[in-house]
Amino acid sequence: MDYVKYDYLWIDRHCIHQQEGESKEIGMQAMDRVYSLSEHPAALLSRNINTSEQLQLLTDILSGSFVTMCGDKYLPLSPAHWKRALDAFQLLHYITSDTWFSRGWTYQENYRANNNMTLLITHSPRLNLEKPSRHFKSLDGELLIKSKDFYEQATKLCLAYSNYKPTPPYLSTILSRAKRYKISLASSDDSAPVSMSPTIIEDITSRQLEREWDRLAIIANCCQYTKRLNSSKLQGNKHSLSLSLLTLVLMNGEILRNHPREKLDVNAVRKMTIIEFLHKHFFYGLDCPWENAKLTFNKGCRFANVVLTEEGVRTKGYLWRFVGEISTAQFRNYIQTRKRKRNRQPIKRPLDWLAEQLADECPVLSLRLGEILFERQVPLTAAKKWMLNMADKVEEAIMQGKLLHTAELLDSDTLGVAVFISETEDTNTNYNSDGSTKMGSEMSVDSDDHDEGFDVFTSFDSAHFDRGGFDLNDLDKHVSLEVDYDSGMRDRCIPRLYTKRWIHGLCFYPGCAQQSVLFPWPQSLRDL
Repeated sequence: MDYVKYDYLWIDRHCIHQQEGESKEIGMQAMDRVYSLSEHPAALLSRNINTSEQLQLLTDILSGSFVTMCGDKYLPLSPAHWKRALDAFQLLHYITSDTWFSRGWTYQENYRANNNMTLLITHSPRLNLEKPSRHFKSLDGELLIKSKDFYEQATKLCLAYSNYKPTPPYLSTILSRAKRYKISLASSDDSAPVSMSPTIIEDITSRQLEREWDRLAIIANCCQYTKRLNSSKLQGNKHSLSLSLLTLVLMNGEILRNHPREKLDVNAVRKMTIIEFLHKHFFYGLDCPWENAKLTFNKGCRFANVVLTEEGVRTKGYLWRFVGEISTAQFRNYIQTRKRKRNRQPIKRPLDWLAEQLADECPVLSLRLGEILFERQVPLTAAKKWMLNMADKVEEAIMQGKLLHTAELLDSDTLGVAVFISETEDTNTNYNSDGSTKMGSEMSVDSDDHDEGFDVFTSFDSAHFDRGGFDLNDLDKHVSLEVDYDSGMRDRCIPRLYTKRWIHGLCFYPGCAQQSVLFPWPQSLRDL
């Protein structure tokens, strides 16, 4: 405490009421805020580093000395390092065998503290002058290791040797205890197509807890769920922990794949654990619009205003129908034409260019696109920031020559308009000599030209940080899904939707009320 110049110390067991009851339940549900807001969270490990060899080996691990990267894969730096790499795995196994790495509550401490968590490992006094401060700071008798760095390098080492023959001992055990999600969940194409919630839940359910039902609070804290279940009451009434966990996940807006084509054998589903069920049914195909923070983006891909019904998940948002296509292939020609002209005339921004192309056929959308260019000048709400992010994505799509779709709110007389990005590259090159669009041949706004099921569901809900005096650890929720609309159910009051794929788009719905929709339960769940 003197080292960090702080006067007060938080210890869970001493600072939270341990007697069963409302006070303890509130304390457990708020633990994530303690560690996420703490400036100096620390874990005192019971392991010791006693020799110069151990210290140097740990230094090499934290320096990434055993790993190289080839393309998008982590590989062993050199086969000649095999013997020393085995020593590294042995040391990592020794450190991660500390009970801190296998307990449920300490998982939460580390996960919610994120980059601030420090691991303290006692070392022999004679190593004080040998330890490099870059990795271990300068506290006498203690190695101060950034948990983030330890987890990151341990994960890279395990991934590098995961296909090595023979597989190093303890590799799977180390990875199960000290994996860094940012690295372990990254796909080969640097995408992150699925929420990390199932992996977080799996890791928490594998940890040791004195009281099994505490897992609900820990999972809610780590996944940033604002809707909570009272674990004490559920346990007292002898409810199923697995079913309670599934309820917790769904009531907080996590998206399941529910399309009828996603056919799973009912008998196989009945034999699944809750973790296997979640991995199998979570929506796959999330598409972060940014290069970085993909997993953070995925965390916010959730429904808002959720109500669980016998038929499925009811939520609110906006339902769009594609009404036209916009070719962007000529934008590059427009740029080249402007550059070739004398005095190199100013080039419009892609959104300016798009607004101009839409002026005659879609005047409302054209007007909205022109207005959003000035939104950056004013204080921005979370919703406005999201719109500007999508505006950037549309501009990127135009510059890449991707096909765009115009859309209108379904079954509405309001002026809700949108533009969505197609995954296919636009190959239409039918443009005028000055680079302008031949609108008659390149754009269609007749909805009869399109599949009746070509619909998109979107929603956005800003984070809520206060509820009845509680400081909520909420996040912004965003959904943009191309969906199938059950054509046989159009006479129903609430549309029934089935997930297809994630789609980026820029939507304008000033004054338009949200619509209730229903995502029916997956067939495999209905047949259980």
